[in-house]
Amino acid sequence: MSLLEPVVSGDSVRFDAAACAAAGHGLHEAYARAEPFPHVMIDDFLPRSLLARVIAEFPGRRPGRFTNAQSDLKTGYQLDAIESPFITNLLASLNSAAFLGFLESLTGVPGLIADPYYDGGGLHETARGGHLSIHADFNVHEKLALIRRHNLILFLNADWRDEWGGNLELWIER
Repeated sequence: MSLLEPVVSGDSVRFDAAACAAAGHGLHEAYARAEPFPHVMIDDFLPRSLLARVIAEFPGRRPGRFTNAQSDLKTGYQLDAIESPFITNLLASLNSAAFLGFLESLTGVPGLIADPYYDGGGLHETARGGHLSIHADFNVHEKLALIRRHNLILFLNADWRDEWGGNLELWIER
């Protein structure tokens, strides 16, 4: 069972607002106590069947935009490059009021606004042998002039093994 169980009907994905708020409240203390800054990592966040469908409908590989060999194996797909209605509906649901309620309950930050431009968001892929360097995402949205408060990263590696490396690292500048 997953933390959130959205209703999936055809290509439609919908989160229940009350279930999202309850799930966020249930994780709030763990989020708030995490070091070196508040965060949470959730296994089985969404149903595996939903994630398997995202993998099956993931866009075909495009060349990256970087100049070194490892970083060139990293690429991103904005909404206009995603042909799957299911994936675009899932992304919209992750920007919905119900899901924002989950994030607000989880973080204790009220009044969150989703990014309708998916600036730096959407889908990203790093192929075998690829590398994404340590970096900081932008703090102020260029078009909205709003401060970025949170990032949601959903990994789709169904059978990832620790010996492959590539673990997520969260750093803080001191």
